Amino acid sequence: MEKLFVIGSGGTGMRCLQAFVHLCAMGMFDDKEIHLLALDTDLDNANFADLKKLINDCYLPIKGQDEAKRTALKDTFFSANIKFYKFSPDYSKTDTQNPSKIFGLLHEDKNSTDLANLLFTKNVQEFDLKHGYRTQTHMGSMLMYNGILEAVNDLNTDIARFLKALLDESQTGTEAKVFVMGSVFGGTGASSIPVVPLALRDAAFKAFNKAALTNIRYGAALLTHYFTFNLASDTERAREKVLADAKNFPINSQAALMFYENDKTVIETYDSFYIIGTENSTYQLIPNQKDTITGGDKQRNQSHYLELIAAGAAHSFFNTNTVNDSAVYYFKSIDQTGALDFKDFINNDTFIKRFTWFTAMAFLVNLDNTDFIEAARNNKIEGETNYHQLGKEEVDALKRYFCFYLFGFRDNAGSLQNDWLRQLHRSAGGNNNLLFNPDIFSENVANIKFHEIFSNPKYKMHNLDISWGFTSAVGRTFDKFKDTFVKNTSHVSLNNLLEAMIKRMYDTLALLYKF
Repeated sequence: MEKLFVIGSGGTGMRCLQAFVHLCAMGMFDDKEIHLLALDTDLDNANFADLKKLINDCYLPIKGQDEAKRTALKDTFFSANIKFYKFSPDYSKTDTQNPSKIFGLLHEDKNSTDLANLLFTKNVQEFDLKHGYRTQTHMGSMLMYNGILEAVNDLNTDIARFLKALLDESQTGTEAKVFVMGSVFGGTGASSIPVVPLALRDAAFKAFNKAALTNIRYGAALLTHYFTFNLASDTERAREKVLADAKNFPINSQAALMFYENDKTVIETYDSFYIIGTENSTYQLIPNQKDTITGGDKQRNQSHYLELIAAGAAHSFFNTNTVNDSAVYYFKSIDQTGALDFKDFINNDTFIKRFTWFTAMAFLVNLDNTDFIEAARNNKIEGETNYHQLGKEEVDALKRYFCFYLFGFRDNAGSLQNDWLRQLHRSAGGNNNLLFNPDIFSENVANIKFHEIFSNPKYKMHNLDISWGFTSAVGRTFDKFKDTFVKNTSHVSLNNLLEAMIKRMYDTLALLYKF
């Protein structure tokens, strides 16, 4: 089984990893073991927390409560087996809360202190690191590199276990592939991407008896400026000492790309760079934001379609076996109208099919009147009496997953909460700009005609020829799906009953949606 290694860094990196996990859930990484590392200095960041919930509370329980029995599958949803690792430098302690304190730990002599004073302003040396590096990449790269090397002193840490898995894979005689995702205009991601290969190399040498981390190919998705936020007030600036300023993101991106084009170290350590951005940098990831949020549990930035393009770049990298002598730079253009096509993310037919089927699956799981899983658990599917054994924990995990994927009802009033795919639709400008019929993003989900998933003439022939969902006639809801499900007796046997049912539902959707 092939092992792939994925790293996301910073807030943008966390959302890119969420998009990557959704690709895994769609079935885009069949028969793969994914080692996924989340690097973020902001331990309490809401996007970081959501990623952890998406994987630990949703994806992994779907594949079974017993980690030892989880395995990669093929031609089904949730096919990849994910191994999840986290790393956050601890900046909550008194002696690590700001750069000045850390410099004092690393360098006690006066000359080093004088050098720090020359390179860093007083505010940069004294701002609170708990919410990240705040565009101070000249300082952040040093701190991230040092943080990784310090962390592997304990071989039980996640970063050490990730490194050991990578080291073992690199020594099998096959090339190990590592893909890194993050922004180049911010703080943590921009600081981490240049130093990750060197930090992992030196950490392996330090932690594993001078082991050489070789035979590894690195790729990275570099996201340039694609969103903005409100300017901080003078009071906020005085309190925080250092704050990111969105108006500087374009020039930050330009300077970063010059670095990635000319720096000898990154050119020699990275094989492929995927440059991703948009000319529209006025988009706000937090709608109607008033205060400046530097991080923590209040910073829950919404997802953007560029993050799925970044995850698609990872898919391209992992499926490309050409080794380049030095870094190669990839760019992508989209239609001038702003309308996005499947090929803008991953250019193959498998992606079109599985994205479509997986989105249909969300409506078969998360609405009370069309909950096929619960119908099966309660023996309401004629001839199907085995599914009452489905475990509540696994089924609840599946429902939570699709809440993260498309929509959920998150407050006591039961109001609709737009999640990942609906947020991507908003970021693309709404209307017909994102792949599917805009009606499926309606606020009135009970009336969605999901058999008409496509409105684009290019794909309308793949719509179902009859209405199989959300009909008001008694006894007709999902009759076609149920009939096809029951008649499909060629399904494979899997030890995990929920995975077996998901596989059968996958096959049923493949029969109904003609591609």
